[in-house]
Amino acid sequence: YPYDGVDLTHFRYTAPSFLHNLFGCGCTRCEALADSRGYDFNRMRSSVLTFWDRIQNLDAGEIRRATDQGIGLMDLSEWLGIDAGLTEWFDFRAGVINHNLASFRDGAYEGAAGRPIMFGSDTFPPTFARLVGHSYRDSLQWADYTSTLISHVEVFVLSTFATYADHLCEWTDGLSEEDALRFVYRLFGYDHIEKMPMSFETLGIERPDCENNTEALYDIVELELKRARLYNDGSIPSYPVIKGATWSTKIVKGLVDAAEQMGHEGIIFQGTDALVKYGD
Repeated sequence: YPYDGVDLTHFRYTAPSFLHNLFGCGCTRCEALADSRGYDFNRMRSSVLTFWDRIQNLDAGEIRRATDQGIGLMDLSEWLGIDAGLTEWFDFRAGVINHNLASFRDGAYEGAAGRPIMFGSDTFPPTFARLVGHSYRDSLQWADYTSTLISHVEVFVLSTFATYADHLCEWTDGLSEEDALRFVYRLFGYDHIEKMPMSFETLGIERPDCENNTEALYDIVELELKRARLYNDGSIPSYPVIKGATWSTKIVKGLVDAAEQMGHEGIIFQGTDALVKYGD
């Protein structure tokens, strides 16, 4: 079969908006694999359960103060009193993904029988990549390019923020939607985007037009483009995936120009109706 390249898509854990699944699977096979790779599975399990308990028993005032004092995602372990087993858990999951993708790369190269081919897989938006088992740094070792998938803002970004903030409001007495959203935006480094919605209604996750009606759409994608360029050190090309349809022509063209200025080597379009009118 004379293929010139392989792009293996959607090779990741469940989207991070499914918060509970960030801590699965923890079956005996996972435990055996973790132990074989030098991880202390019991320590990771204990750290994860401690985190789960602490995050559900915060005080609304604590959350507001943490936001005002500029807490970041990596501050959580120290703030909540969680040991390194929590970060090791996400490191282990990313290792599983990278090991398997490297093995598929080797198989593709072998099947090409010495012909030069390209191999890669789409990667999650950088801000949330580690939560689905993606490591940009490690992917530089097995991929021939990175293709950051930033075309699903509603599912990958807005739904994640909405779900996390909603859980916090459910768990924490007296915590407002705005305070919960501000806290989540701060954790993921989105708090500087002034147009981010400050209520669940304005987030509009339940509406089919949520993404296109998000005032901060351009700023969100631009931020992920910046981080995608930062995470790829330039040793392989970067071809981020953005929508070329449904988004406005102004937004699409603006993002193309921004990506070029950032140093991305190209763009992969998901649809082209915003750029090309067929039949004209």
